[in-house]
Amino acid sequence: MDKCTLKTPLLIANSILNRAFSDGKSITHLKLQKLVYFVYKRFLQQNDEPLFDDFFEVWTHGPVLRAIYDVFKSRGSNLIKDYAYDGNSTIFIVNERHENFYDALEWVWEHYHDYDPFTLSDLTHRDGTAWQRSRDINELYITDDLIREEEWLY
Repeated sequence: MDKCTLKTPLLIANSILNRAFSDGKSITHLKLQKLVYFVYKRFLQQNDEPLFDDFFEVWTHGPVLRAIYDVFKSRGSNLIKDYAYDGNSTIFIVNERHENFYDALEWVWEHYHDYDPFTLSDLTHRDGTAWQRSRDINELYITDDLIREEEWLY
């Protein structure tokens, strides 16, 4: 897969939502943000390339992607029941031929889908995480180098 083939965080978010909906699992905006972060991290660490060009911002409840926030902010803490759409009301998810992406998604789903949103947020706040290290030096964004170095916590 070429660098940034998947292009957009919303494509990744829709793919995670598709997985949640197919399993009958509930998902909130906060949980979606954290699962996208974990999939990005897994993909980056496994493939040594970013999943998309956007950067995670350092927010109070952990890493946040502005594009996902802008689409789902109106839901607040309510469950998300539909996908992010393009301007033509078309839903996009990652094509199944992107095995490296689906390997990352399935690994994250297996390990984290049952966690509530605040537990996932707490995991991003632990000492040594990319979010915590970025916050401590007053950075607005989390670098891929810090995400690469981050350990997995359960």
